Amino acid sequence: MDETIFLNIDLDIESKIDISPIVEAFGEEVAVLRNDCMSGIYYGSFETLLAKPNEIIMEYARLIESLDPSARQIWDQCRTKRFDIGFQCAEKPYSYHSTLSNESLSKISALGGEFVVTIYAPNPEGEKLWTI
Repeated sequence: MDETIFLNIDLDIESKIDISPIVEAFGEEVAVLRNDCMSGIYYGSFETLLAKPNEIIMEYARLIESLDPSARQIWDQCRTKRFDIGFQCAEKPYSYHSTLSNESLSKISALGGEFVVTIYAPNPEGEKLWTI
């Protein structure tokens, strides 16, 4: 990979309550990367098909705000609600900027979420690590 790029924003949730109603409500609006239970904790990880960070966050907000009351209660009780923005790093450009709007940051906060940045190291072998 020749240049640093934005990859996506994963929405990762953890709950002591079955998250199946959230997964079902999201439907085909997202790609479900994870939906399982280990040691009594339910884990979900989702991605949208959108390409711009602010659009992705607004889409997640729309989906969460449109949950029916029982699914929304599960969302509200999730112990983790992580909006994880990912970047694939390269040697060029020297610096790379990606901006989230105040509206996006406010949405994450209003939904009880936390904002995380994941930066993946350059891949010197040139292998493609991610498909977008």
